[in-house]
Amino acid sequence: MVETADKLLVLSANGKVLQQMNPQTGVYEERYFISQAKYPRGRMRSMISVEDWLFIKAMAELEGRTMDYCLILDNQEFTPVYALKNVSLVSAAQRKAYYIRNRNENEAAQVRCLDLASGEDVLLLDESLFDNDSYGSSLSGITYDDANHCLWLIRGSFRGGDLYQYDLMNQTLTLKARPEQIDTYNEQSFVLTPSTQSKLLLGLWQAEDQIGDNVDYYFLEGNQADLLIKDTPGTTSTILTQRGAFTAEFSDWDYAQPFQDYNSPSYRPYSTIYYRSGERKDELFQLDSTNVELVYLPSADLLWLRALDKQSKYPQETWITYLYDLNSGELRTINEETFNIYE
Repeated sequence: MVETADKLLVLSANGKVLQQMNPQTGVYEERYFISQAKYPRGRMRSMISVEDWLFIKAMAELEGRTMDYCLILDNQEFTPVYALKNVSLVSAAQRKAYYIRNRNENEAAQVRCLDLASGEDVLLLDESLFDNDSYGSSLSGITYDDANHCLWLIRGSFRGGDLYQYDLMNQTLTLKARPEQIDTYNEQSFVLTPSTQSKLLLGLWQAEDQIGDNVDYYFLEGNQADLLIKDTPGTTSTILTQRGAFTAEFSDWDYAQPFQDYNSPSYRPYSTIYYRSGERKDELFQLDSTNVELVYLPSADLLWLRALDKQSKYPQETWITYLYDLNSGELRTINEETFNIYE
């Protein structure tokens, strides 16, 4: 879900439909369908809203394999304006989209800029310009920094993502930070997270002694790093805000919850919703689900949640949508969607 100036937009649970939601009534109106003729078995997975456009990450089948797309829609009429093929990472500002085109059999991964007004699409750089000693060989993160008119890029991925800065004025690429690799089982990597805030939001992923992984998130401004949240499990659903974060954490990996024996008749898998800030972790409520999506709606101070019903029988899935009022503590069920994952 995304919240624009005048509407709430959400992708259906099966990823086929873009919907507009009324938060008071819970009524959904369909705005856009992904074409199954143009994008076979197409599914929309996530989206961001920037200025007048929606940027939707989608996947479809192409010649027997999965292809990534970035669909760019006008966020008033919901009409497709651009479709970027083999693209899964994008950042946008000032009527321009900066994106990474994944490598293919013939070309290296590229960082490109699309002028959303004129349609001009230019190559900025490709991965051959990066430090050859960088661990890994992929471009796995991109964020536009308005204050410094630059791009922040991650080269590599988990187990060794390095942080680079690309100056858009001088067209220069600089390695800014490389996480220390402590040993085989204790490793670190940088993670870039899209944010509507003026400060750069940077995550530091850490694997710890083969027992799990976590991410610390910081706001960076100049040479100052301010901790937003600490020790967020790598498998957790997380929504980051200026004032902290909200997380949905599965009971089996949540050490703040009582231990449960898998073989016990009383074993109950569930997710706990937390508010987190720095090292603070406040429990809000629990849902009987192992898979929960969540979004914070600042205009109404609500949490929107969609949880997989654990009574679902494969290949059917049922997803239940809730609104949680952070002031009153009221949890309302507003929608239910059931579908066959193969249809």
